[in-house]
Amino acid sequence: VANVESSNQLSLSLADYLGNMLGVSGDQINFVFGVLMPIPTGFLIKALKNPQARLIVIAVLGIVFQFVLYGYSTLPYLGEIIVGYLLLLLVNRKYVGWIVTTYGLGVLIFVHIDRMVHNYGNWKLGIETSYMLQCIHLSAISWDYADGALDPAELKTADRKKCALRELPSFLEFLASAINPTQSFAGPDCDFVDFHDYVYQQGVYKDIPSTILPCLKRFGTGIVLIIIYVTLLKYFPQKLVRGKHFLEANFFLRHFQMVVIATYTQVKYMIGWTMAESAVCAAGQTYNGIDPKTKEHKWDRFYSVEILGVEFSIFSWAVTECWNRNAHMWLKRNIYFRMNRAINQQAAIYLTYIVSAFWHGFYPFYFVVFILYGIATENHKEIYKLCIKYPLLRKFPFMLCLYIYTFVGISYLGNVFDILLFRYLKFFFIGTAWIPISHIALFFIFKFTSFSKLNAAKDEERKALEKSGDFHYMIRVYDFFLPSAKDKSSQ
Repeated sequence: VANVESSNQLSLSLADYLGNMLGVSGDQINFVFGVLMPIPTGFLIKALKNPQARLIVIAVLGIVFQFVLYGYSTLPYLGEIIVGYLLLLLVNRKYVGWIVTTYGLGVLIFVHIDRMVHNYGNWKLGIETSYMLQCIHLSAISWDYADGALDPAELKTADRKKCALRELPSFLEFLASAINPTQSFAGPDCDFVDFHDYVYQQGVYKDIPSTILPCLKRFGTGIVLIIIYVTLLKYFPQKLVRGKHFLEANFFLRHFQMVVIATYTQVKYMIGWTMAESAVCAAGQTYNGIDPKTKEHKWDRFYSVEILGVEFSIFSWAVTECWNRNAHMWLKRNIYFRMNRAINQQAAIYLTYIVSAFWHGFYPFYFVVFILYGIATENHKEIYKLCIKYPLLRKFPFMLCLYIYTFVGISYLGNVFDILLFRYLKFFFIGTAWIPISHIALFFIFKFTSFSKLNAAKDEERKALEKSGDFHYMIRVYDFFLPSAKDKSSQ
């Protein structure tokens, strides 16, 4: 894979020219172009009613889109897609899921290492994001194709039954789904069965209403997030947590700065995701039928981020389920569940977090972040059991304290994830050492003492409590202010 800097001359020359005129970097021009171009493309694709015309337009515009953004770096990217299809065609369906997933991760690892060699510690926009999404797509479709060879009775979950592919898609269908211009820049990706139904206008996609308003809502959310990001960045620059002055601030100011910087770091990702979702909305792919209660159209078939869930969830796993759902659902369905059938549950959990680190890149602190997050999630599972066992812990004061602890912990990990380099992090680590130490200490208490076993709730208690609506594993801090317990459960 050629270096992004040298192989991207065709698009960068245009981007740099426009950047010089506007006084911004060519990288920013590329980002804006990558966000805006798919939106009219989505409206165009929706207007096409002939399935073959849709497939051809999606494939052609997807390739053009990649070339405009990344120049000749697109060629090996297309090669990965072609080889992926050949593997589906030639490999025994019993093993195709493992082999194609390993292949996709292997290519992505090579791309990440190449990026580190040429652009270490640089957040410059590159084709790596497309490879990350392609890794998810190839892995998901390969497992769906493997499931299609099994007896339906062997498929234990509704997701696997729905997504199983009895026949291999045509190459045009496969290529179009892999390089869809409304999804390949920042996602969200969708299951192939949904893409197939969309192209052929089947099922929920048989009669898609106007997509203008939902598209504008997503795009408007992105604009609001940009305003929040620029405002916070102005008053809380990242250098506040990078130098010795971080240690000179008092305890509360230090952590307040850390939380604010982590928040706008999250917002930075949310901007890209919500604006990218506006293109998928424009195409009508997020359409999810009519809500039986409100009788209104739903546009949540798939999405990248649930903003309120990220900011207000009390338990760490609930934050995970709301953040980068594209990657989360892939890791859950096609990495964790698959490994859990071959090895014990605890090993599958930690291997899943390691795969997540590989998927994100090879900076050492990525592995620190995901291992610590795995530890925090295990701790929260035990705390959740204690909350079920002891009603006092389900009251607002304890839940508020737990929310603050969760939010501070995730803010810590967010800063480590974004800063990357140790020379910027050494003072940060000293000033916030209690956070990882407390998580590790809790982990040892829960896992290696009798405390957790003595106090753990039984599964029957958990299920009864969740069914009653009085407490739920996805609880958010604002749930306590809803009018009824049933509303808590529905939220």
